[in-house]
Amino acid sequence: MSRIGKALSSDFVSRLIIEVAAKEGLALDKRKWEIINAILSTLPPKPSPCHVAKWCNKKVKEKLVSFPGYREEANIICREVWKEILYFLNEEEFKRLATILKEKKISKPKPQWIRKNSYALYLSIKRGFRNAENEVDWKFVFDKLDIQKFSYRRLIYYRGNKNKIIKGLSDLLEKENPPFFSPYWIEKHSGSLDKQIATVFKDDWDEVVSRLDKKWHAKWRYKGTIKEVNFYKGTSEFRRLVKKHQHELYTLYACLSKEDKRKRNLVALDFIAVAQEGNLLSLNLLLDSLQLTIWAEEDFNGWRDFTVEMRNKIERSIFLFDLLKGDNFYNYLRRALLTSCLPWQGIQAFSLDDRFDDGDAFSERTLTHLQIEEVSNFIENIKLVMIKA
Repeated sequence: MSRIGKALSSDFVSRLIIEVAAKEGLALDKRKWEIINAILSTLPPKPSPCHVAKWCNKKVKEKLVSFPGYREEANIICREVWKEILYFLNEEEFKRLATILKEKKISKPKPQWIRKNSYALYLSIKRGFRNAENEVDWKFVFDKLDIQKFSYRRLIYYRGNKNKIIKGLSDLLEKENPPFFSPYWIEKHSGSLDKQIATVFKDDWDEVVSRLDKKWHAKWRYKGTIKEVNFYKGTSEFRRLVKKHQHELYTLYACLSKEDKRKRNLVALDFIAVAQEGNLLSLNLLLDSLQLTIWAEEDFNGWRDFTVEMRNKIERSIFLFDLLKGDNFYNYLRRALLTSCLPWQGIQAFSLDDRFDDGDAFSERTLTHLQIEEVSNFIENIKLVMIKA
């Protein structure tokens, strides 16, 4: 359902253009005003923010085909006027948040505060309130909330370029010179780098670290990185373990009691220790037994169509399990498998009338008051139509 916005007039937008041009030091001559008026003559009377953006981009592009020299000035005016229009369309929500800030005496809010109190407005800000560097213009936003002091973590945009991301990380490491670094350290010191690595490198930390100068390799700390293993068959070593646990090996395939589960974990830990060193026979025994165990439990049905991926995940879990800190491998594997298959379980439908644990309705945190009113009116109209039918 499209959202109907407040009424916009050509005179109102013209005043905004004059103010922006004066602020940016741009001269508007007769020819420029002819172009502006031609564009404003097609202004939708009650547009939604989305419709305004599409209309502006389309009409400005059409009119400037014959005047390419005006493109740079037009981009500046469109960007600044668009922010003012977007504020105008969301003015009621801005005023509501400003009132909350004053009542709760919050003197230095963060963008996350807006996200928590008005998610719909937060999305509009992220999409539309942009500065010359194409970053979110939080100064403009907090000025409208009458807040002089605010804090946020400025993100540097690397445009998905792997070389720029690695250079940014190298520069950060040279500047800070940490005794060691990890994904958490990178997130703490540079949110933009952390997000870009997650998006561009898909959190492939092996590739990231391999691109760094070799002096940083020894300082890398991350349990998600598997050390290089030289595999060997290890028949005699494997036989010793089988002989040691010959009366408990059945627990790797089936457990009838809590005592069996306790024994199973102890047996598995011994085989994991040698598997992590590269013993192929122990590794294959674990993979085969664990795969059968998983198929027997309904909790892991999300992996049914991903047999190869599941086996790879089990193998990765075996090598990542910390024998010095963890004492129950099966609980560790269970958490890893259930978390990893969440993206394959699809999207669950929910109603805006559902409520969070604290009692707030979903609609109160995801929609503005104006949108809630529009949804209610829409539902009432549908009911009237159904009654008449």
